Amino acid sequence: MYRSAVFRGGELVRELPPEQLRQLVGNGSAAGAGAGTPGSEKERKETVAWLDLTDPPAEELERVATAFNFHPVLIEDCRTEIEFPKIDTYEEHILIVFHSMRLMDGSDDFAAPEVDIIVGKHYVITVHRHPMPRTIDSNWTKMCGDPRWLSRGADLVVLALLETAIEQYPPVLSTWEETLDEVEVDILNGKTDSAPEIITAQKRRLYAFRRKISPQREILLRLSRGEYPVIGKKAVIYYRDLYDSAFRSYQLLEEQLARTNSAFEIYLTSINNRMAEINNQTNIVVQRLTIVNLIFLPLMFIASIYGMNFDPDTSRWNMPELRWIYGYPAALGLMAVTAVGLLMYFKKRRWI
Repeated sequence: MYRSAVFRGGELVRELPPEQLRQLVGNGSAAGAGAGTPGSEKERKETVAWLDLTDPPAEELERVATAFNFHPVLIEDCRTEIEFPKIDTYEEHILIVFHSMRLMDGSDDFAAPEVDIIVGKHYVITVHRHPMPRTIDSNWTKMCGDPRWLSRGADLVVLALLETAIEQYPPVLSTWEETLDEVEVDILNGKTDSAPEIITAQKRRLYAFRRKISPQREILLRLSRGEYPVIGKKAVIYYRDLYDSAFRSYQLLEEQLARTNSAFEIYLTSINNRMAEINNQTNIVVQRLTIVNLIFLPLMFIASIYGMNFDPDTSRWNMPELRWIYGYPAALGLMAVTAVGLLMYFKKRRWI
């Protein structure tokens, strides 16, 4: 989709072809929409144009490139998806590759649609492959409602676009912070079944988000230093304020990364504590079973002695207890005394 608007002489003129836009912002050879009379120097200086291209066909992009004499490298950057934000300098303009941020519907994952912003002294050209209602369309609506919106200058128009993009960072981070709060509470309450998956996904999102926002912070820093002629001195102070906003979002991102790592450590500690508790319980059970075995071991020895099938009349070794009338209760008593004695000994040694 191609749409354009130019503010000149106090009026907003829309849907001009790129060749005529170039004339208006380049040398002032036309005074209005289709007019062929030269405009005044004041009109030329106050002329600001915005051309927006949404998923443009190759021929449309080539037409704009020819009209504005863009370098082939710049056009190639506008055609392809660029993962990392950047800023490139050309003779009459600069190219800013920026990414907006938004949460995907029904998910904590985010999308980072790219917008390529070409900034000249009197024009702004935005190229993006996907609709961007919050970054592009919202500012386009403001411009249509107030034609003087463009009169502020191309550098401040770009400022508004970048500011709208950066304003979307805190809501995304706030949603992730709520997710982090919930998983921390679950871990402390012992609900750790889904914690590893949530924490891992959270770390993946935060690191991906940092890969986007970190270069953008550098871009804003360079713009705030007044390194580029297309950014006027009056606009530099506003870019500094925008850089501060981006820096605060970056700090919040780093804090969430630290909290996420801390949550994973808490999860590991919780798992280790649970395993230690299980081991302690196992040790207690084993200790009790060992004590039972130690008690029954001498009892089994006594029982085995008196349970041997030797005839007391023919055996060489006489066992008088076998014919003693109290032999059976005496053996049981010996077993009981042995068991009680062992229990008292274990208790004295604090083994039970």
